[in-house]
Amino acid sequence: MTLAGYDLAAIGNHDLERGARSLRELIGGGRRLVSTNLVLDDEDLQIAIAPAYVVECDGLRLGVLGVTTTMTLRLVPQSVMDGVRFMDTCESVLRAVAALSPWVHTIVLLSHLGFETEDFSDVQLIPALRGSKVSLILGGHTHEALDPAPVIDGIKACNAGAHGVNVNKVTLTRNAYGSISIQSKLLPQDIAVRESQPLLAARANELATLQPLDDERVPLPALTGGARHLVLLRSALDYRGNTSPEAIAMVAFLYMLNPLPESESVSHLEVMTAYPNAEQLVEVDVDGALLKALIGSQASMKFYFSAQPVWVANGRTVDVLELDDARTYNVVMSELCAEGGLGWSLLADRRLEARPLQMNCAELVWGYLRSLA
Repeated sequence: MTLAGYDLAAIGNHDLERGARSLRELIGGGRRLVSTNLVLDDEDLQIAIAPAYVVECDGLRLGVLGVTTTMTLRLVPQSVMDGVRFMDTCESVLRAVAALSPWVHTIVLLSHLGFETEDFSDVQLIPALRGSKVSLILGGHTHEALDPAPVIDGIKACNAGAHGVNVNKVTLTRNAYGSISIQSKLLPQDIAVRESQPLLAARANELATLQPLDDERVPLPALTGGARHLVLLRSALDYRGNTSPEAIAMVAFLYMLNPLPESESVSHLEVMTAYPNAEQLVEVDVDGALLKALIGSQASMKFYFSAQPVWVANGRTVDVLELDDARTYNVVMSELCAEGGLGWSLLADRRLEARPLQMNCAELVWGYLRSLA
């Protein structure tokens, strides 16, 4: 993205999947970030990431703010977010707008709140900005391509969608009376766009660094008796042997996104791709009544947040009728789910002490497959 020519970016939830470490890596890679609603304990990050910028562009003086969705707190484990905290988004933006307004012609908000979400979003923020110098929101997070871009309370909300399929071309003009007019157009990034040789070279270089991981291969055992990802993960937990003899694996499908190869062998890179999340697994003790309620709630979650519970010892699906309300069960799950994230809110109000397994899904599975080779 640095090579693509981005001058400034807000911080999104994926930029925080390794917490402050992610931000240091992005800055080291040449990114310039702006954050109006985050508090960073790291002094170097405080210096590198300003709460606002003032920029000159063709005679127009712009104030630029950047905001991050508080949904991050439900998408990233608390341990990872150590040293990164949120201020009240609306208050922090209004304070920055008041400070910038005497010095700029207009203010642009780089938003990773999402246009309209269950959390605090662009649609909820805009009414508080009515009559201010904020004229434009360049948004993300919710992936919709807004075409035409809506104007709400005099503020144009632009969102180009996801995965670089489109970009927005936005033109700001200040007339003789000082008011700002905005024209925007969604541009598809299709075959009509000329290829960039520097970007192609950077992609080739990145692929070359990953090649050793793709060259490292081990035999892939026959996988039968359910979802292949879950069968392999359960087998790896059973082989590892330091979980309870009657442990239950209940790992959200979000951590098992991509297909395993239909072949007799698998590479290290393919395992990392099949189990893409860096978040570690943990063991927690859950009483039977809560476990029954948690299993019952899975049907109401989005399918990729839910998890099929299986007994680690034999891979058989757990039947709620065989669970004893008064008994405590050892359950293997992701760190985030153990905190009540990803919709697993039933765990949020219970004091559960998670015991880290010191590895994520990919590391667990790859270690198991190498032991078989």
